[in-house]
This record gives sequence, structure tokens and C-alpha cells, in this order.
Amino acid sequence: MIKDLTVIIACKDRHAHLDYCVQSIVSGDKLPRLFVVDFGSTPALNYSRFKFIKVFRVDRKTDIFHKARALNIAIKSVRSKFMCVTDSDQIFAPNFFRVVYDTVKKPSAFVYCPTYALPKFPTEYNIAVNDVRNNYAKLLKLAKGNPKQPTAYGDGCCHAMRTKWMQSTRGYDEGFIGWGPEDSDVRFRAKHTGLKFFDIRNKTTMIHLFHKWANKPGEYHDKKSIAKNVAYYKNKRKKGVLIGNNNKWGLM
Repeated sequence: MIKDLTVIIACKDRHAHLDYCVQSIVSGDKLPRLFVVDFGSTPALNYSRFKFIKVFRVDRKTDIFHKARALNIAIKSVRSKFMCVTDSDQIFAPNFFRVVYDTVKKPSAFVYCPTYALPKFPTEYNIAVNDVRNNYAKLLKLAKGNPKQPTAYGDGCCHAMRTKWMQSTRGYDEGFIGWGPEDSDVRFRAKHTGLKFFDIRNKTTMIHLFHKWANKPGEYHDKKSIAKNVAYYKNKRKKGVLIGNNNKWGLM
């Protein structure tokens, strides 16, 4: 186990995706610590069979998935020297977290990795959860051949850094509620506080699992909510705000 690295994932009602995600981590070459924030999922997530996984169950104010708050709940509890924040709809190459760990140890490192989009969920290729490692190369080939998204993409699919830096800048900005550029905001703050960026896509890969986007008023992907979050982010960049939140952040 890599005791100096904690991986953080926040999830709401993505049970099947998270099962593949966790299995890809479990079957990897190096096993990090794993914090999973269950943001009001129904039924509740249960990974008690894995002793290295700590689950934070959040039941208060969970109608809309609040990614920044969910992540921050775990971020405040990290005690390892390094952390890596990623998503429940990702699966990882067997060497992924070994590469992350080897890279994040470099001075002032901010590690990131774009992802490849899988056009269908693994079950449609008859790949079960327990077979994800043996079939990773097949899934990667399918993702790289996706005509709708043939190149790696994404701003926040993987962020790794020193825990001290993330906690001192007060985590992800909880002003973003619903889908928003909270990942881009972290990257902006990392750049302007002097961190050095390392793109690891040439050393390892990750795959984004297929899922449909919702588009209903009041839900996570509501267009008005997205526009509000984008405007908030642009204003933060204009003012050069380098702190995520006030002193009240990451509250259960």
C-alpha cells in the first residue's frame, strides 16, 4: 500500500460506475488509501469488504450533488502527505497510481491526467467488474476509437498534490453548486501559487465510463446553474482569488 497517498472520490447514485472504478484501483499495481464520500446515495454505498476504503456518508442537504462540498469533507480528513482527487466514473490503468505517486513527490508538483471517453458502458461489451483489469487494454482501445471523442480530454479527472497545499487553500470552492468549473478553479489557484504542472498521460491512462447527462430544472446539469457557475469562475479569475472558501468548508 502507498501510505503517503490518499485518493478521494465523491459519488451520488453512481453505484455501478463506482464498482468498476474501485475494482480498477483494487487490481492496480500499487494500492493507495481511498476515501469515498457517499453524498446521499440510495441505497447507501457499502465497501466494508475493503479495509483500505473509508466511506463518509453525507445525509444533510444532498438533494443536488454538491461536488466541491463532498470532496472537501474528505480533504479535511486526509493525513497522508499527498492526495489525489478523481471521479467515480473513471477506471485506471494498472500502473496509474504508481505513476501518480512517483510524480507527485517532485517539488511543488501538481499532477493531472486527461481521460479517454468510453462510448458504451463495460457491460455492453460483456466485461464484468472483476474482469476490468484483464480487459483494460480492450476498453482503452475502444475509448481511443470513440468517433465522438477520439482524444484525451478533461480538466479535473485527476488532480494530485501535496495535502498541505490543498488544505491551506481550503479545498474546492463550495460556491460552485451543480455542474461547474471547480476543477478549473483549483488548477488556476495551483498555477498562480507556483505549483509545477505534470501531465502523466504519456506514462499512464484513465478511461471515462459512459453515462447519460441529465438536463432538468434544478438538477446537477441545469443550464442556468451551469451559466451561473461559469460566470462565478470568470469573476474569480478576474479578481485573482487564490483561496477556495472561508473558514467554514467541508462541513458534513
